Amino acid sequence: MISFEEIDARLDGIGKDRAWLAENTPYSAAYIRDLMAPKSTRRTERVQQIISDAIEKEESAQRSATRLPDQLALAPTADEFNAWCRAYKASPAETLKDWAIDELNKAAEAWAASKVSPFPVKPHILAAAGSPISAEVTDWDGADDTVMVKISGLSMAPLLNDGDVIPMKHKQASRNPFMKKGLIYLV
Repeated sequence: MISFEEIDARLDGIGKDRAWLAENTPYSAAYIRDLMAPKSTRRTERVQQIISDAIEKEESAQRSATRLPDQLALAPTADEFNAWCRAYKASPAETLKDWAIDELNKAAEAWAASKVSPFPVKPHILAAAGSPISAEVTDWDGADDTVMVKISGLSMAPLLNDGDVIPMKHKQASRNPFMKKGLIYLV
C-alpha cells in the first residue's frame, strides 16, 4: 500500500496528477486536495488502499505497454503451469527463467533443424499495387493452397508496402469463395 506521503511522487512517476486520481477513484478533486493536506483528518486505510490500487493499476498498465518486443507473455492454465513446475524441478537449471529460455531455445533449434516452413520462402507471384505497375502473370500451380505474393507499388501503404511478401490462399481453398468487405484479394 502506498503511503499518503508517497502518492504525489508516484503520480509524477506515471505522469499523472491529482485530477487524474479524482477521475480514477470515487473521490472528488476537492476531497483529494483536502486529503493530501499535511494534517488531514480524512486519511483512512480504506481511502489509502483505493488510491494505492488506482496508482498501482496504472503503473502496471504502463509497464505492460512498454514491454520490449523480445519479451514473451504467457498465460498458462493451472495444469500447464504445474506441468512446467514439475519439468523445472527435474532440470538442472538454477532459475525458472533459465529453464524456460533453455526449453524455448531447444524448441527453436528443433524447428530450424526440421526445415519445415509454413509458407514457401520465395515468392511465387509478383502483384501490382499501384504505381509502378508491374506484375507477373503466372498460373497457380495448384499444388499448394497458399502462395507467397510479393507486393510491387504503394497503393496499399501503410498496410502493405512495396516489397512486402505475404501469403494468400486460392479462392477454391477458402471456406467462402465470395468476396467480403475488409479482406484483401489479388485479382
